Amino acid sequence: MEENALHKVSIIATIGTSPPVITEFLQYVKEVLDQRVTDLTIITTKEPLVLEGLELVKAGVADRYPMVHLHVVGLPFDDVDSEERNTEFIGIAARILRDQKEKYGIEVVHLCVAGGRKEVCIMLSLLAQFYNVNGVYHIVMPDVKTFNQQLELIRYETRELANAEDKLAYYRQKKELLEPVLFPQPSTYNVIKIPVIPYPMHTLIGMKQVLKQRKFPLKSIDTDIASQLRDFGYIRIIRNYAYTSPDGERLLRFIGSVAN
Repeated sequence: MEENALHKVSIIATIGTSPPVITEFLQYVKEVLDQRVTDLTIITTKEPLVLEGLELVKAGVADRYPMVHLHVVGLPFDDVDSEERNTEFIGIAARILRDQKEKYGIEVVHLCVAGGRKEVCIMLSLLAQFYNVNGVYHIVMPDVKTFNQQLELIRYETRELANAEDKLAYYRQKKELLEPVLFPQPSTYNVIKIPVIPYPMHTLIGMKQVLKQRKFPLKSIDTDIASQLRDFGYIRIIRNYAYTSPDGERLLRFIGSVAN
């Protein structure tokens, strides 16, 4: 047995209106990186078009990679379109990332940020630096025009599959049409690994302890940290004291979701 087959390998991905990015990345990890993926966690909103694509992905994975355990985490809203919903999303995503290794004993975690809203992908990439994620990836289709055309050609079947009583049976009935879109040749798309700089959790906790004081003596924190917090607008400095700004309050809520 190959060494990588002994590991529990997990993929976490967000889904948007282009569901093939998830199946393409799964295919890449299994067939190009040659890793035995055990779990695939998909984060989805309640937007109807996104949910239709989710059913297509679930059927495609069940047909091609039946040994992969697929988990769906549904966000309690249609879109991450406000600061409040973004804060809620951060809390949910942080829990998912934290649980992979701490709760479920996953040894390798790959995060795919090719699907979903840009702000969601940005936040996930940011969160990755606080957890022991093995890689953050994006997918690029060089021939994006052809890809979009192929995706549009199966919109009807995607909708029919989502409404079908036996979704896997419908997928297999239309497999000749659907499979090439979900699982194109790996040579037709590029997977880019995004550099992630690990960030010490104790530093984050220290920043949280400072900001939550709202007013504190400048001499109580490192000079470089104080300068950075000031330059980003997270604190206001008046004489020998620093005050947490409204942006600092938002940063404090973010840190609270990560370092709790």
